Amino acid sequence: MADRQGEITTLYNLARAQRNVGDLNDARSNIESSLKLIELLRAKIASRSLRASYLSTVYQHYEFYIDLLMRLHKQHPDDKLDRLALEISERARARTLVESLHESRKEINRGVDIALLAEEQRIREELNSLAERQMRLLNGISAPEQVAKAEKEIERLLPNTTTSRPKSRISHRTMPH
Repeated sequence: MADRQGEITTLYNLARAQRNVGDLNDARSNIESSLKLIELLRAKIASRSLRASYLSTVYQHYEFYIDLLMRLHKQHPDDKLDRLALEISERARARTLVESLHESRKEINRGVDIALLAEEQRIREELNSLAERQMRLLNGISAPEQVAKAEKEIERLLPNTTTSRPKSRISHRTMPH
């Protein structure tokens, strides 16, 4: 991992130097290579909290890439690189938000009865599956009865998601510390 991190840093620094002398296309190529390596390393990190932490240490690479894309857009507006810059920005922000939400969820679930968490997860997975099925039915040629059946199954499960969380909170409050 140390070798990859060194390669990431070298590519980033090279891209910055190339940008500073006006070689924006080569700078883009190097920062894109750096970001690909970042994503490879990030995917190999098992812990969500460590992934979030790692992402915060390399966030400047994404900021640099966005700035570079905007500079290139000024030179070649027809390439619409401003759209790519916006997409990269939103993707980086969304990834950070998702990692933060997962960390928050871990904190909320700390001390909650494992059986309740497992039941909530099972219900959530079943709801996701039913929602996907409903979308396929709605997007395809389906009998109205099939769509109605899927809706009823979803409605049957929804109260379970709203009742399992209060149970887990009550359980959590009554546990000795």
